[in-house]
Amino acid sequence: MLRKENLKIGNFSIYQDTDFFLYGTDAVVLSDFIEVKKNDIVVEFGTGNLIIPILLWAKNKKFKKLYALEIQKEVCELAILNRNINNLQDKIEVINADLKDALKIFGSEFANVVFTNPPYRKVNSGTINPNIKKAIARHEIMCTIEDVVKSAMQILKFGGRFYMVYRSDRLTDALYYLRLYKLEPSLIRFVHQNKDKESSLVLIEAKKGKQCTLKVDKPLFVDEMGYYGELQKEDAE
Repeated sequence: MLRKENLKIGNFSIYQDTDFFLYGTDAVVLSDFIEVKKNDIVVEFGTGNLIIPILLWAKNKKFKKLYALEIQKEVCELAILNRNINNLQDKIEVINADLKDALKIFGSEFANVVFTNPPYRKVNSGTINPNIKKAIARHEIMCTIEDVVKSAMQILKFGGRFYMVYRSDRLTDALYYLRLYKLEPSLIRFVHQNKDKESSLVLIEAKKGKQCTLKVDKPLFVDEMGYYGELQKEDAE
């Protein structure tokens, strides 16, 4: 079922389909975490309903051009609808493609920024949703964390920035593959539901080919985020 939601930022809104994976707190905190500049070429892997690019623009995080990849055709069509209702046709191009083909699509040294909210769970962990559209968003069915990091490295310019949100209990996996593919972790921030809860999510910034001193930012507590803090991430349990 299709429903329209006011994002409560300017006049921006978004359609969500309850048959697809619904956005939640992870998308919102990642949109706050990403650093973009006005002349940046930006690529997103796995855009879903285009929530993060819309939030980036709505929050005045301007960019020159953003390319949003989405492997599922129906989901891609919803992303295009959301782009069009927010009049972002000149700034955002939605591409129905596999992120593993990013190098073929864009070529090397293409992007200043790559970001992603990837599937968190390994195929052999947790219950796989019988709805394949939701299962692909949750589990590493179509891509793994290694696929994501490798493709980001291939299309980023030297010194380019990679951003992702991931499960805290899989931080070791993320850091391993970032180092393996020469994306040096430069900043991490742990996300907690509140001050009494352990971290469920972690935000990561890495830079291609740069030697960085890793900074651990202060924790982010979702219950202090106001309206967006009330969003429920349906696979965060």
